[in-house]
Amino acid sequence: MPHIFIVLYPVKFDTPCTNKVAWFLTNIYQLRYVTKAFHIDILILVQILFISNVSIVIIMTVTNSSKELNAGGYLAAYFYRVPKKNYNSISENLKKFIPWFESNGVRLEYYHLAGKDTQETIESTNASGMFIMVNITKTLAAEDEDIWMELQYFRDQNHRKEVYAKMMSDKSLEPLGKEFMGLISHGGNLITGMFNRLER
Repeated sequence: MPHIFIVLYPVKFDTPCTNKVAWFLTNIYQLRYVTKAFHIDILILVQILFISNVSIVIIMTVTNSSKELNAGGYLAAYFYRVPKKNYNSISENLKKFIPWFESNGVRLEYYHLAGKDTQETIESTNASGMFIMVNITKTLAAEDEDIWMELQYFRDQNHRKEVYAKMMSDKSLEPLGKEFMGLISHGGNLITGMFNRLER
């Protein structure tokens, strides 16, 4: 359920109305920065009420933050290989899936393997005498490939089944799906796992 967040911002002006509007436009980014602290993403309505020499700025927003999407008691995780040359294209493709999933109550996140940091961590661990880590690239990717991880957070298993059934029947997603399959490495499967969260 979206929240309505209202900010009452009293400001005293000794200038004409046009300058009041100019003041507001130059300070709107500061107001948006403040609202970000409350996880507010979308500014949908702004109204300025001029009462004598004091103006009340009313900002009404609809939130669509990660806090409103379920924290995820059930996680679907995917790993896939992508040729390095397709980095920009796959980045744009993946972003287009996010609104659809969020509209169905699913938090969707993507991660791109930080290869250099991974190797440095392994070497540091080895230097301490603990030879317990193996670079994920040795098992999942070739030298000319990147590894991507996709995390889908669902309320529970039934929620995942409902969303997947809806996804499979939604024809609007077919072009994105075909584009995705054309960008990942051929001959490799999506490494997949479904996880239940450990309850505290």
